Amino acid sequence: MASDKPPVRFDSDNPEWMEEDFAKARPAVDVLPADVLAAFGRKRGRPKGTTSSTKSPVTIRVDNDVLDRFRSSGRGWQSRMNETLRGAVATDHSLIAAARGQGIGARFAQVQA
Repeated sequence: MASDKPPVRFDSDNPEWMEEDFAKARPAVDVLPADVLAAFGRKRGRPKGTTSSTKSPVTIRVDNDVLDRFRSSGRGWQSRMNETLRGAVATDHSLIAAARGQGIGARFAQVQA
């Protein structure tokens, strides 16, 4: 019975790494020139171990049209959403209380009217 996998081809220019190879390996920042490292671009996401942030990760449910509108604005949409929420809270301090009682949509409609 023939295998569905192609046969393994060994490349003498690029041999399989052994334990000794892994032990001798060094991080790219230690061995590559700065211009080569710069070509890789910056790392994405939050830096590891950042504890000085005043923000908290949360999970919320947002209407699809609202989410699409922010995402369509490009990079930094989360920050723009945060600024929009900050502006809404600064405009009307009762928004948080209203969200508990009658729903933020109804209260926000009153504020906009």
